[in-house]
Amino acid sequence: CPEKWDGNPMTEKPLFYQGVEEFSESILLGLTGEVMAIRKKIEEMTGLDLKDAVDLKQWYLDCYAGQMTDTSSLKACMNTNPGYAGLTHPCLGEGPYMPDLKYRYIAEDVPTGMCFNKGLAEILGLDTPMTDKVLEWAQTQIGKQFIVNGKMTGSDIAQTRAPQATGVTTFEAFLAAAKIDKAALAAEAKNAKPKPKVPPPAETEDQTPFTVLVCGGGNAAQVATAMYAARYRTIAVSFFSDEAAKWKAALGDDEYELTLDTGKVIKSKPADITNDPSVAKEADAIVLAVPSFAHGEYFEKFAPYMKPGCVVAVMPARSGGDILFASKLGAKSKDMVFMGFETLPWACRFTEWGRKATILGTKGGILAAVTPEDKFPAGYAIMQGLLGVFPNVTYSPSNLGISLR
Repeated sequence: CPEKWDGNPMTEKPLFYQGVEEFSESILLGLTGEVMAIRKKIEEMTGLDLKDAVDLKQWYLDCYAGQMTDTSSLKACMNTNPGYAGLTHPCLGEGPYMPDLKYRYIAEDVPTGMCFNKGLAEILGLDTPMTDKVLEWAQTQIGKQFIVNGKMTGSDIAQTRAPQATGVTTFEAFLAAAKIDKAALAAEAKNAKPKPKVPPPAETEDQTPFTVLVCGGGNAAQVATAMYAARYRTIAVSFFSDEAAKWKAALGDDEYELTLDTGKVIKSKPADITNDPSVAKEADAIVLAVPSFAHGEYFEKFAPYMKPGCVVAVMPARSGGDILFASKLGAKSKDMVFMGFETLPWACRFTEWGRKATILGTKGGILAAVTPEDKFPAGYAIMQGLLGVFPNVTYSPSNLGISLR
């Protein structure tokens, strides 16, 4: 932003997470504080349990417990997280380096995350000066118009997860879209039920006939494919350009090599790498590890083929992921199990695209919410089994809580 950068190329690639200093920390604290105000207002109006919508520092403490060497501040948490060691901002050119401000950290996270928060705050009548400031700057960088004079009325609003993108402009309409029943919440408060228990993961390296689709071709998708293929029949699916064909050609007849953060090396091979959506008819579980702007495309293309009871896990679900899923599948969504994860399970990077990757760090725990809630046993058992012992999948009572986290 103008306060800290003159817009000229840099001699070195700037550190990303570990490059956070006092100014950047102040921006992040302002943003997370405004999200906490949204949480407080919704809890007061509905009685909904949003305890999982914690501030950013607490999120680091939850996800990376015991891994950071200094947790005295948000800046310290980010600077001393070993999973972020050496990660730099995406840049253009080979030097001098121009930060790529159209990379997914802005092009994806702003419309699918920040716009949701701002849109919901607007409906609630809350002021969000820091969100407005960052959103106005970010939309200029990516050539979009989401916010105009502090309101979510921009010409590109339909490309966001803001409630206004689907015509939702009142809190009651938002509750209906999110399937939040205030009367039911009041009844639950009087008759509190125990937290669902997550079945323990099975410790086995034997492959099972269970079929899982992993969607995407980036770091996380390739890591998930390699990890799952060691124990399950796994099909990798990518609808992006010719990515599936390129990945299939790069791997050839060889096995994919995944190095865990423990040093252990897993070698495995997916049953297929394809762009054919009809493979969804074989899936017991579908894991999306694609940019959030592509979620709708995958939901739509898989919808005609998905079988009842299929678990659809989105990592991360991003804001309003459950609402988008229901809107794309319509009545058929009632027969599915939607599982929204707060984030990716690992920090990971390619070492050789299409053939090798390394997990730099694994989160100790990761929150997930299931829709419908009564399907949590199936969802949790399947996903904890896929992930293994870590990260530990932790029950969250609300996708909204995860959206605001």
